[in-house]
Amino acid sequence: MTWPPNDASRVIADAFELRGRKGSDLLSRMGRFDLWRGDLAEMRGDTPAPPAMDADNVVNADRFLQTLAVSRALNELEPRCETAVRLVYSAKSDLRHVANELGTSVRNAETLARDCALRLFEVAKNIYSEMSQSSEEAVEGSPHAIPLSA
Repeated sequence: MTWPPNDASRVIADAFELRGRKGSDLLSRMGRFDLWRGDLAEMRGDTPAPPAMDADNVVNADRFLQTLAVSRALNELEPRCETAVRLVYSAKSDLRHVANELGTSVRNAETLARDCALRLFEVAKNIYSEMSQSSEEAVEGSPHAIPLSA
């Protein structure tokens, strides 16, 4: 597992895409990470030996965990910070538009977006560390554990 993500801008944009999604909409968006491979019989355990994860799938799983961590970290940002990050990284707005939306100067908007993105990744790093631990005991009870059932 690696941190920080190689393409921070893409991870932030993907995090906004995952944020608040549930059910089939979430599964559909998760499909873009190419996490699921193999046939259904192997996944259900109908065959004795499941295939080993290939390198591409490990990279995709890691990128998914990074994105999920950033998505959850967005909830920890102040609304003004969340707006600045969303406008710059997800909506791809120019700094003049960001400044207008936030009622500030272009220079302050640039500083705010940069500082908020740094804060976002600080929080996401902690969440990512919790989620990527291999021990069930370390993850159990964590507010960032990945629920497997409703």
